[in-house]
Amino acid sequence: MSTGWSIVELAAPDARSAACVEVTATLPEWFGRPESNAYYAREIGDKSVFAAISDGRVLGLVALHPHFDGTVEIWWMGVARAFHRNGVGRALIGEAERAARAMGRRNLVVQTLSPRHPDPNYAKTRLFYESVGFSALIDIAAAPQEPPLMWMYKPL
Repeated sequence: MSTGWSIVELAAPDARSAACVEVTATLPEWFGRPESNAYYAREIGDKSVFAAISDGRVLGLVALHPHFDGTVEIWWMGVARAFHRNGVGRALIGEAERAARAMGRRNLVVQTLSPRHPDPNYAKTRLFYESVGFSALIDIAAAPQEPPLMWMYKPL
């Protein structure tokens, strides 16, 4: 972990929502749809959420949602642009792994844009997940008006 920030669990639903809004605002290339952002801010309240915090400022956030007996989904993750490539994302993934193991889960999954989508920002997202041990699992055929998605997987 980098000096100057720490990972904490956000217990209050309103704190989770506020942190999501704060980080999302710094990442319009990834979170540029207001209706989706409102959904994330609303629905993150019932997830397990961990934040990288420095001097009261949220640097990054990961929200977890357990599925079945063996799997935890990274439901939402973002690192404020100013803190990209500073170890915040890796630390958040490490915390997600720790939390998933504490829940007795054996797998982490995450959904993101498929490589069939040309967005260069999501190409970086996939490279990040690969760099922390995730592999492509399923490429999802999308409805014509929706972007193609994929699931990535990491055994714990």
